[in-house]
Amino acid sequence: MKDFRQHFLFESVKKLQSLIADLKNKESLSDSDKSVVFRTLHTIKGTSQTFGFNISSRIAHELENLLSAKNQEISNQILIEGLEFLKESFEKTDFVFPEKFIETCRKISPSENKKLNLKTNSAKLPPEIFLLLSSQEKISLGSELEKGKILFCVEAGFEFSNFSAGLKSFREIISEQGEIIATFPSQKFSLQGKIGFQILFVSFKKTEKIREIIEKFTAEIIFDSLPETFSFDLQGVMAQVVSHGKNVAENLNKNIEIEVSAEKIAVSEKNLKLIFDSLLHLVRNAVDHAFEMSGKVKISLESSASGLFIKFSDDGRGIDLDKIRAKIGKENLSDKATLELIFQSEFSTAEKITEISGRGVGLEAVKNAVENVGGKITVKSRLNEGTIFEIYLPK
Repeated sequence: MKDFRQHFLFESVKKLQSLIADLKNKESLSDSDKSVVFRTLHTIKGTSQTFGFNISSRIAHELENLLSAKNQEISNQILIEGLEFLKESFEKTDFVFPEKFIETCRKISPSENKKLNLKTNSAKLPPEIFLLLSSQEKISLGSELEKGKILFCVEAGFEFSNFSAGLKSFREIISEQGEIIATFPSQKFSLQGKIGFQILFVSFKKTEKIREIIEKFTAEIIFDSLPETFSFDLQGVMAQVVSHGKNVAENLNKNIEIEVSAEKIAVSEKNLKLIFDSLLHLVRNAVDHAFEMSGKVKISLESSASGLFIKFSDDGRGIDLDKIRAKIGKENLSDKATLELIFQSEFSTAEKITEISGRGVGLEAVKNAVENVGGKITVKSRLNEGTIFEIYLPK
C-alpha cells in the first residue's frame, strides 16, 4: 500500500523544482507563465490543506494573492523566492513560516489579503475546550495558527506529592517545542492517584516528534490538527475527500452530509490521483458555494468495460445561468453554452475570494486534467435544485 501523502509531497516538490528552473531562465513573467504558476499553486494549496500542511497551504495562498495583484509588476525574483519557500516547506521538518517574505508580498498586494477568521482557525478544537479559552487565549491561538502551526492538546498526570514541580518541568519541555496557549485541570488520572492537566499548544513540529518527547511522562496526545495518512487506493482516496469536505463544512459552520457509493474497483495510480484532485475541487466548491447552511452531496463511481463513470451531485442552490449571462453580456446564450463557461479560465460567479475557492481556476483544472487522459466532464444544474457533474475516465 502506498502513502498518498508521501506521493503528494514528492509530486509537489518535483513541480516546484521545474517551475523554479523555468523561471530562472526568463527575464520577466508572461501571462502564460503566470497562468501556469497560478494553477500549480491552486492545486498545491487545496491538497496541502487536506493533508495538514498548514504552512505550505498558507504560502501558496499568499503567492496566489501576489499573482492576482492588480496593476502590479511581479518580478521573477520575488516569485522564485516564494516558490523556494514553498518547496522547502515540504522538504524541511523544521521549516519556519517566512513572515518577513509574506509581509513583502502583502505590501505588493495589500487589498487581496485578509486575516484568517479565528473561528475557522479554531474549528478543530472540541467545543468544551474552546469555551474554556479566554478572549486573549483565543486571539493568541488564531495568531499562531495563521502561521501554519499544528494544534495539539496533551493530557498529562503527575504524582500528588510533587505535581507542581512535575507540571513545571513538563511545561518547560513543551515550551521548547512550541507555544503554550492554555492549561486546564483534568480528571483523567484521578483514579491513579495523580493530578491531571490538559495543555493546549501549537508547534511546527510533527506529531511523531511531540509523541517522542512526552514518552517519559505519564502523558498522551488527545488530538492534533493533522489528518492520518491513508492507503493509496480508491477507498483511501474517497475517505480523504469526504473527510476534507466535512472539515471545510465545519469551518464554515455548515451542516453538509456527504454520501459515497462506490464499487470495489481497481483503479490505476494515474486515475487515482486524477479522481482525488477532481473530487477535491468539486467538494470544496460545493460546500463553499452551493449551500447556505445545510445540504447533501452525493458521489458515485461505477465501472464498465470502457472506463469509469463518476457522478458528483448536490442539492444546493444550483448555478444561476442568468447571472452568468449578465456577467458576460450575452443574454441570449443557450443554457448548455452558458454552463460551459464555468470551466473557462478565471471565470467565477463567487462574490468573494476565500482560501477555499472563488478564483475561477479549480473547474478549469478539473476539465483539463480529465480531457488530457481522453475523458469527459459535463455539468447540469437547476436553480434552487442543485448541480450534477458527470465525469468519464477511459480505462
